[in-house]
Amino acid sequence: MESELISLGEKIHYALLNFNKIKNLFSYDLTGACAVGSYLFAKEAKNKLDLNVKFLACSSHAWTEYKNKIYDVTATQFGIKKPVFVIEKEKVFDGSMYQYDYKYQETIKVINKTWPSEQRPSRYKLCWVNQHKAKISYVRF
Repeated sequence: MESELISLGEKIHYALLNFNKIKNLFSYDLTGACAVGSYLFAKEAKNKLDLNVKFLACSSHAWTEYKNKIYDVTATQFGIKKPVFVIEKEKVFDGSMYQYDYKYQETIKVINKTWPSEQRPSRYKLCWVNQHKAKISYVRF
């Protein structure tokens, strides 16, 4: 199941990159896209794989978690080369991975209200072009 989850995450990662080439709302390394990518990943994991992947966020980053592992589709902003960074949750508690801050959690409701407009997941939709490729669109209110 992990390979299917990683494959889904890769598709979302590449959809974010393709979206950003057109709209240029995030940095080239997907800084600023973490809440959007993580939310879409968690939502699609439920829809496509029937997995309850958790969306998690602190004041400066968002990621997902499934079965005590972190799956981050925008870790490229931290110099990670893989489109989906996977690490066991317990390995982040040594303080070396500050971006995964479990002490100060934010809810999706707070993020959709307080984060910058272009970083709010509620403003994005994911459409599947085919089973291998997704497309992201931005909705202005």
